[in-house]
Amino acid sequence: MKHSRALSLLLASLLASAAIGIQAQTAPAAPLTPAQVKAQQDLAAAQAAADKANKEAAEAQAKIKAAQDQKAKTAQVAALCDTCGIVTGIRSEKRKGKGGAVGIIGGAVGGGLLGNQVGGGDGKTIATAGGAVGGAILGNEIQKQMTRKTIHITSIQMKDGSTRNYESEKAPTWAVGNSVKLDSAANTMMKL
Repeated sequence: MKHSRALSLLLASLLASAAIGIQAQTAPAAPLTPAQVKAQQDLAAAQAAADKANKEAAEAQAKIKAAQDQKAKTAQVAALCDTCGIVTGIRSEKRKGKGGAVGIIGGAVGGGLLGNQVGGGDGKTIATAGGAVGGAILGNEIQKQMTRKTIHITSIQMKDGSTRNYESEKAPTWAVGNSVKLDSAANTMMKL
């Protein structure tokens, strides 16, 4: 009996504490005083000013870095030889290959054979000739597509400030920012 009464008192105490906690959570908040409202407004304004100052400082830092990078790049270009430059960009593009006799002749023969299957008499002759011409054109285009290749184009800022493009079928061994020497006569370029 003694234990059950103690247990009942403990349970009642816990229930009372829970009820007080729930009541405290659901009770409406006391209205803020004018001084508290002013303090919250001042705090929000100070935070906004600090955020603005941080943003402006970051922008200024970025401008300083860009100016330093440009100065270093200008010094790097000035130190180069007359046929040297700095790589400013690298891109690749697919280009059609060259057509040739194989495509033209193969297409003409195939087109002529197909044209010969159409019509009779003079119509057959015209169809054969038309098929041969159309086949030659189509065969040439097919050969161009089959010999398609990837061209790597490197943009270079030369010492005199001009920009030149260097094209190669080989993947470049240089990267943006590297110094290179361009030999226009031999159509070669090498990394310095």
